[in-house]
Amino acid sequence: MIFFSSLKKQLSIFILLYLRFWARLQLKKNKVIIIGITGTSGKTSTLQAVAAILQDHLSIKVSHKANSETGLPINILGLSIDKYSFFNWLSILIKAPFQFIFYWPKHQVYVAEMAIDSPHSPKNMSYLLSFLKPTIGIFLNAGSVHGENFDKLATSINPQKRKEEVTKLIATEKGKLIQSLPKNGLAILNLDDCNVATFKNFSKAPTLFFGKTKKCQIRFIESQHSALGSEFLFEIEGKRLSAKWENMVFPDHYGYTFAAAIGICQYFNLTPKKAIKSLQKNFLIPPGRSSLIAGVNNSLGSCPVN
Repeated sequence: MIFFSSLKKQLSIFILLYLRFWARLQLKKNKVIIIGITGTSGKTSTLQAVAAILQDHLSIKVSHKANSETGLPINILGLSIDKYSFFNWLSILIKAPFQFIFYWPKHQVYVAEMAIDSPHSPKNMSYLLSFLKPTIGIFLNAGSVHGENFDKLATSINPQKRKEEVTKLIATEKGKLIQSLPKNGLAILNLDDCNVATFKNFSKAPTLFFGKTKKCQIRFIESQHSALGSEFLFEIEGKRLSAKWENMVFPDHYGYTFAAAIGICQYFNLTPKKAIKSLQKNFLIPPGRSSLIAGVNNSLGSCPVN
């Protein structure tokens, strides 16, 4: 039993290193601009918002349903896996070198969701950064959710202080994305989250803040919702701009999602107006979610979205 357990562990390590090897080569071959998105919540919606803004202006690829130590390399190679069976993995291992030879995608930008579950390799940010080298980093927030693997490192016995300590440990690991950015890159940080904002002091790249604080370059002022839809108001470069969606009701916290995504304008020399126009046009969510649906007695309902 111990033998098979050890064999399984060694095989898992081999697969990880094998996929990382080919993913590294693929990225060097393509030479794309990489946007890395991390945070405790909101990563997927921000990835979709960034894609919505850029797709009218550049050729892009997103890490759709891929954000881990295995998912990202597989996605980079243009492959996919469904059942995670032995034969699925065998197929991936056989295809990887052929993908490197024959897969020549045309995208200029790769937008990657970077999730972590532990301070230890391979489920930490350091491992993801060993093959993925973002030029732009978006750090959304830090919370203690799913912090079981970080809780082991906390020292306080006070529940509240322990929670704060775990949150800081998670932020420290996620923040390695920001610390890794090059001088010619861009760090986009949530100024309303003190554990995130502090990484301005550890970034070689220029920093852009988003949030509700007045010092933010991309300031989310408020959101308004009615039977007509949702509107989000922002202050950017001293001007007030709004993003509107008809027949859609998004949660208020999507204001942070949209503000973070709009922040990429600075790097790609897009005007905020163009970014918001593309955002309104292309940002979509699954049918039914957040859509206004007619009910009885002239009522309106909506299926919530996270």
